[in-house]
Amino acid sequence: MNISKFVAPEIIFGRGSLSQIGESAARIGASKVFLVSDEDVINAGWVDQALHYLHAVGLETEIYSSLTSNPKDFEVMEGARQYQASGCDAIVAVGGAVPPTWPRRWPSSPATAASCAITRGSTRLPGRSPPW
Repeated sequence: MNISKFVAPEIIFGRGSLSQIGESAARIGASKVFLVSDEDVINAGWVDQALHYLHAVGLETEIYSSLTSNPKDFEVMEGARQYQASGCDAIVAVGGAVPPTWPRRWPSSPATAASCAITRGSTRLPGRSPPW
């Protein structure tokens, strides 16, 4: 029998769900969160709210928002470089369609996969694997 199991750390949605972001990240062992979003979400105030909840449980944060509505490969690779340099141990995406899909594009991008040394599941990640 060939069985594969993939577990998402947590998926929380619905009215007021942003208030759970800090506790959710802490539950999976995060100490410093790489928060991925875009300028529209920042301007809407959602990132400030997310930062409040992340900091309330004692987590450090780093924000990456240098991406367009359909992120280009160089934007994804720059985000990966910034994540690696940041010392973060978790990735949290806040926003609509683009920010949540961005972290999934990073480990599966051909340029990253070609330069990786550690395998986690079916994607390759450099360094310590972040929970997502």
